[in-house]
Amino acid sequence: MADAEAALSSKKLRSRGSGKGDEVDSPTKQEQIDALKKDDHFMERNDKVGKLARFYSRSYLARTSLLTAASVTAFAGAALSIAHVAFEAKALAATLKRIQAGSPSKRASALRMNKEDILNMPKTTVVAEEWDKHLEILKVRQLEEQSQNLSKIKEEVGDGDGDGDGGRTIRKCRTTES
Repeated sequence: MADAEAALSSKKLRSRGSGKGDEVDSPTKQEQIDALKKDDHFMERNDKVGKLARFYSRSYLARTSLLTAASVTAFAGAALSIAHVAFEAKALAATLKRIQAGSPSKRASALRMNKEDILNMPKTTVVAEEWDKHLEILKVRQLEEQSQNLSKIKEEVGDGDGDGDGGRTIRKCRTTES
C-alpha cells in the first residue's frame, strides 16, 4: 500500500479552476486503477484458495435471483389473469343487460307493441261465442227479410184476384228465392 501511495504522490497533481494553483484535484480514475494494478489490490485473487467456494457463492446468488424472478413472474401472471377474467365478466354482464333491455330501433319498438297487443287480445272461446251471437242475429234478420218479401209478394199477387194463375206466381217466387 505504501508503494501505491508513493506512486500517487510522485505524479504531478494538476490544478483546476482559477488557475492560481490553490485547488488540487485528486488523481483520475485511470491513475487510481494503474496504481492498484501495480500493487495487485484487485478483488480477484490469483491464487487458487477458495475458488470453489466463490463459484458456489456466485451460482447460489444467481440461482436465488432467478427463482425470485420466476416466482414474481408467476404471481404477476396470476394477477393479470384474474384481472382479465374480471374485465371479461364485467363486459359479459353489460352485454346481457343490453340484450335484456332490447333494441332501441323502430322495428323493435313496433314488435314490442305487437307483443303487448297480442297479450291483451281475448281468448278464442270468447271470440267464437261472439261470432255465434252475430251469426244468430244475421240469421234472424235474413228470415225477417224473407218473410217481409213474401208478405209483399202475397199482397201484390194474392189468390183470387182474377188473373187465373191460382197462386203460381207465389210458387215461382219461392223457387227462385231458394
